[in-house]
Amino acid sequence: MSAVDVRTAQPTNGERVRTVVAAAGSLMVVTDRHSCELAGLHTLDDRGRLLLRVPDDCALAAEVALAPRGIVGAVLKFTDIAPTAVRDRVRARVTLTGWFAPVSGSPQEPGVELRLDFAHAELDTAGGTVTVGLDELTLACADPLAAYEADMLTHLVDGTATSWPCSLDSWTRSSCREYGASFRCHWTGTG
Repeated sequence: MSAVDVRTAQPTNGERVRTVVAAAGSLMVVTDRHSCELAGLHTLDDRGRLLLRVPDDCALAAEVALAPRGIVGAVLKFTDIAPTAVRDRVRARVTLTGWFAPVSGSPQEPGVELRLDFAHAELDTAGGTVTVGLDELTLACADPLAAYEADMLTHLVDGTATSWPCSLDSWTRSSCREYGASFRCHWTGTG
């Protein structure tokens, strides 16, 4: 029998940054005037841009409204924390720097919507800190499984026998290989 060299494809640093940002439940925003925790208020749009919806009475909304041209320099800090108990739960930290600008258009929801125009991104892991270029960050996609990771791992730890009602439409064979996922899918006979 011969040994087979099996290499698991690893996500790029840009993909890792996008994954941490997409899956992070909390966010620390630091500007010249203040810092605040904004849990669950950020999203990524179809083009990968970070959008932040803050309440009208938030200090950040006031700072943007009073800033020249409505642009405020900001540092955003995200932390990737393992969803289950492990020795070192902090897997990565991401720091994004750039400028907040208000998003024009009629608001769909209450609050002020801001867009972050990236200037710099850093990924800090146990392996060290790397700077991620804007081109790499712009072209990268987040891990499609990141949103389900906590539920899947908790399910495995609990040892229950239920399934997750999630859509596999956006998961391709290559993305499952790239992120090291293996699934057993059952056809439901629909579609």
